[in-house]
Amino acid sequence: MPIVILVSKIKFVLSFFFNSCRFATKIGEYALEDEKRKGHLFKDIWITKCTTREPIKLLDLRDSFFCIELLAALDKAGFAIFVDELKSWQGKSFSKLKSIIQPVEEIVLNDNNPVNNEKVKNAIKEMFDVLKIEMTNIGHLLQMFTDYSNGYYFRRLLQSKGSEGYIFNETNTPIPIKGSDTICIFESTKFYPPCIELMYPLME
Repeated sequence: MPIVILVSKIKFVLSFFFNSCRFATKIGEYALEDEKRKGHLFKDIWITKCTTREPIKLLDLRDSFFCIELLAALDKAGFAIFVDELKSWQGKSFSKLKSIIQPVEEIVLNDNNPVNNEKVKNAIKEMFDVLKIEMTNIGHLLQMFTDYSNGYYFRRLLQSKGSEGYIFNETNTPIPIKGSDTICIFESTKFYPPCIELMYPLME
């Protein structure tokens, strides 16, 4: 299983994985091209692979296509996310979302096409004013949950429900896009020692 570990902006180490080596390599290629545009030249892509010693219990978030849907699902499942402990990147409290999302929660979770509902459309606009992220950007929302001091609270919240991490798909849209699941693991104790491979040296 390929791994990408992101530690900047996170107050403790989380392990982020892709479950597709091809997708991880493509992400590496994109990162190298981005660095090249900045004047930095790197030629190689290295992939770190890990396997688990035993099963890891993940909270599966792959069924959510929209941020409002993910927030409604977490709230409905009993996760206390509309709290002052969680803040947007602009410092706005997630507690502001409670009065926005809960009134339309049943529509969001049960309607076949909730984003066409006028009440939901209005809720999405209000939600954007708080979070400043696009409705379909599940990855940014989950990144927000783990950035800065949010991560401590979110990790404890999921662990209190028995989860050791979560799994989602950043390419989740109502129109399927082939990609890879992204997996976040809170602890690394259930991994065998990693294997690091040079995928290929990039030509100048």
